[in-house]
Amino acid sequence: MQDGEAVSVRTFEPARFSHERKLEIAGELRKYFAEVDASRHRLSDEEAETIITEAMRSVRPGASRFECRLIEPPLSEWDLPASF
Repeated sequence: MQDGEAVSVRTFEPARFSHERKLEIAGELRKYFAEVDASRHRLSDEEAETIITEAMRSVRPGASRFECRLIEPPLSEWDLPASF
């Protein structure tokens, strides 16, 4: 963190869904994001880095350089389990 920056922490009550409903929601989200991923424009590593760097600089003008690793293709549903 830099001088003048602050951290805000919030707590919230988790939604109460049955296990079956959680699985249904996770399936709907996977389907939605699969559709989004299928229609998105693929970027080169250089294009992605430029976009991310520009976004970071617009939010934190004095931000130092950072590393980011893109994963292609997107993770499968088993690599990153949904949690609710």
